[in-house]
Amino acid sequence: MNLEAAGRAPDFQVDVRHVTHRAGPRPVPLAIIEIRGEVDATTTAAVRQAVETAVTAGGAEGVVFDLSATTFIDSSGLRVVLETWKRIESRRVAIAGLSARLTRLFTTLGLIGRLPVYPTLFEAMTACGRPAPD
Repeated sequence: MNLEAAGRAPDFQVDVRHVTHRAGPRPVPLAIIEIRGEVDATTTAAVRQAVETAVTAGGAEGVVFDLSATTFIDSSGLRVVLETWKRIESRRVAIAGLSARLTRLFTTLGLIGRLPVYPTLFEAMTACGRPAPD
């Protein structure tokens, strides 16, 4: 599913893919939300819609935000990520592929270490697919 925000430059795009990842004793259905371009007040609605699609369709047990092609994210975009993390069991939400710029932002805001951030999409998918600790 491909969503573009109305009134935004054509470089913004958000896609939702449903995949099955085998990281443990059983396959785990995950939703991958890939965001390209800038996330700000004009594009946040499209990201929110993607989260709704990811959570309600396809039976996903986890959500991975792939931010490897995200060039900017403001407080409204961060709010969507944090709300998703709170809405779903936090162990089932992961963030992948932060650029150096976004890593600095997440570090400055104290989100690194609080949110599950992984360098690659595969590592984030694997973390979301692991069984919960007892």
